[in-house]
Amino acid sequence: MTAALVKLSTIPQKFATIPRLSRRARAVVLTVHVAMSVGWLGLDAALVALEATGLSAANPAVPVGIATATAMIACWVLIPVVFFSLLSGLALALATPWGLLRYWWVLAKCGIAMVLSATGLLYLVPRLPEIFAGGGEPVEMQTLIARSVALMLLLAATGISVVKPWGKTPRGRQRPVKFFTVPRLSRRVRAVVLTVHVATSIGWLGLDGALVALEVTGMFTVNPAVPVGIATATAMIACWMLIPVVFFSLGSGLALALSTPSDLARYYWWVLARCGIAMALAAAGLLYLVPRLSEIFVGGGEPVEMQTLIARSVALMLLLAATGISVVKPWGGARWIPESLLHPVQQK
Repeated sequence: MTAALVKLSTIPQKFATIPRLSRRARAVVLTVHVAMSVGWLGLDAALVALEATGLSAANPAVPVGIATATAMIACWVLIPVVFFSLLSGLALALATPWGLLRYWWVLAKCGIAMVLSATGLLYLVPRLPEIFAGGGEPVEMQTLIARSVALMLLLAATGISVVKPWGKTPRGRQRPVKFFTVPRLSRRVRAVVLTVHVATSIGWLGLDGALVALEVTGMFTVNPAVPVGIATATAMIACWMLIPVVFFSLGSGLALALSTPSDLARYYWWVLARCGIAMALAAAGLLYLVPRLSEIFVGGGEPVEMQTLIARSVALMLLLAATGISVVKPWGGARWIPESLLHPVQQK
């Protein structure tokens, strides 16, 4: 027995108590976590836009439709997204070298997520019977302020997860971990560009998911006032939020690709696939929106139609695929990339 205890005491303490995820399992969990976090931030931004639209609308039918839409999104879309985001984040923290208590940035991000989840549940749970009965969430200024604060905190959590500041906690310093970093741009500039790219890509996917939910709500509601409000809301979100988000996502992604030549060479196929999806969706979206801009500017809405719902659903699937591609980075490098770029010769 003593010999067994001595043998166990000699086992390295480098994450021996928690089994690591395999590379494939980690890629799956990380894809789920990124997609759910993307959805959380984008849905909250869409709810802020809906609240602002409802408060500033002159048509009394608009707040009615927006109240129903925000209640449905918060209850049926946001709660599952938040649940899977927290669950996948916990799995990554416990089963990877990052740990749950080893880095200050992990603690800060987990704290923000838990506080927002708790306050959201405290806000929604008393209203669930009314929502289940078909009622809506009242469009109020305090709700808009609360959602705006939540959006700022989610953006802060996004920046924290990208930059990873503050180093290790006292517990983390006891167990050193090697992790891979590749300096390209200066650290500060690359962190800023990468934060912008992640945040805007998150917003793109989340906003498209919110628009799909709005289209579904507008098509299957029995209240004739709801499609009117949803048509106005979807037009405002697409015109005033989605277009700038897509622009900054494409611009920051291009800046990252051009300023990291070895990454672009080594993982050229996944970069090409992701850029192709982004450019195709951006072009299709512009071709759809440009003929309708004059009607939107005078206060008109975007019609709630089945073909629009199908198109947005396809776009959502492609954006989820692009998220998975950016996380897993499959297919390797292109054959026509020079070997000197793939494996630079070190100078003696």
